[in-house]
Amino acid sequence: MKILTFGSIPYSRGGKTKHGLSSALFDLHLYLANLSNLSNTEVYLAAIDLREPRKNFEKLKIIGWTKLVILKEVITKPLITIKFILLSILIKNKYDPERLVKILFKFLFYQYAIDKINPEIIQFHGCIDALYAEFIRTNSFKVLRLHGINGNDRSIRNFSKLFELEKRITMKNFFNYVTFISHETQKTWHELYSSFNCKEKVILNGFDPKVFYFQNKKIESNKISLITVATINENKGQKRVIEAIAKSKNKDKLKYIVIGKNFVDVKNKDLFKLIAKYKVDVRILDYLKQEELRNHLSISDFFIMPSCNEGFGMAYIESIACGTPIIIPQHLPLAKEPGILSKNNSIYLNDSSEEAIIELLDRIDEYSFSGRIVADSIKNLTWDNIALQYSYELKNLTNNNG
Repeated sequence: MKILTFGSIPYSRGGKTKHGLSSALFDLHLYLANLSNLSNTEVYLAAIDLREPRKNFEKLKIIGWTKLVILKEVITKPLITIKFILLSILIKNKYDPERLVKILFKFLFYQYAIDKINPEIIQFHGCIDALYAEFIRTNSFKVLRLHGINGNDRSIRNFSKLFELEKRITMKNFFNYVTFISHETQKTWHELYSSFNCKEKVILNGFDPKVFYFQNKKIESNKISLITVATINENKGQKRVIEAIAKSKNKDKLKYIVIGKNFVDVKNKDLFKLIAKYKVDVRILDYLKQEELRNHLSISDFFIMPSCNEGFGMAYIESIACGTPIIIPQHLPLAKEPGILSKNNSIYLNDSSEEAIIELLDRIDEYSFSGRIVADSIKNLTWDNIALQYSYELKNLTNNNG
């Protein structure tokens, strides 16, 4: 059996992509590829950022591209290319999911990868890539994994158009199987749109136990250390944390590390001005390799990310795996997911506001956690366990429909 998915190589694995979806997608399929119970299965990732024909990462086979590959697709398949050009223009005008040239490139590259691999199963991730499944030519089983909901996220510029896109992929229903990364995501999707007319299942995201694990490296200090790992933007709330520290009665007891620069560096300048204005103990670092990231998480006292919206929130789980408790808004899907967060690994914020953060920071020294207990609280939520569960579902899909 051949399984194909589309994505990119995350920065933590030597690529250039720096968002959480890339890491979750890559790690899931890497662990799928390495499973012993899938000995007769090949797992492929068609990576849009790999500018070479092929590359292997352990047992995961990565398909890339060159200008010659894309040019050959255009020349040898002129009618399909014309179709993709017209579709790209229509999709851009109606839904505006990505740049026009990227939409067209994905159509050409995805079709190239499908024709080259001829997979039994194709996995699409997220609502934007789900759109391509409707138009790409294939007889494969189509599996959709939804990592979040864009249509109700007002922090996204074109959320209203993405609402229509998500409604379309639900109603059109060109998938054989759909998985959600949390029960709350599935519940909200059903409330906004409806259920899919195929089998659905919640399969959580996991963490890589080879990278994120308890080290007992806490450093004695007269300050309580906070850390956030995320792209710097209004949704993730780094600015709100800095302003809350400045206004907290514990200001002089707190230090804060922000890891993950914004794609537009000008926004970082605003944070530096804020730090200078309030004279708070804050450091801003660029994205780090996973080993460096683990070390920063391990020595921090609390991970804080007061997001307004999240799909799953991989960084929360990776922090807990390192033994560092998290501070999380109580409305997020992960906070509502049964059996993951508890008083042994988390502190809940009333909401994502600056006021809620101040209220928590004013009494932060009341909390005490055991790093070992924190880390052990999610020891079963590893990618190898998640991949094993996923593999059974994929086998059942082909067996029941073969």
